Amino acid sequence: MRALRHVIEMRTDPSAEEEIRLVFGMVADICLKEWPNIFQDMHIDPDGSVYFLNKKV
Repeated sequence: MRALRHVIEMRTDPSAEEEIRLVFGMVADICLKEWPNIFQDMHIDPDGSVYFLNKKV
């Protein structure tokens, strides 16, 4: 799960390609629905970038 959190954060970064950002934005939504306890510290900015408050899980 730590790797998935890392990949979501990296691939939704504003510097990532637009298509990748869209796909990993959807992945982030699915993860939040499927594993709310693990992804509860996930925040989505208005530009679509995702960041986590806690880096270590």
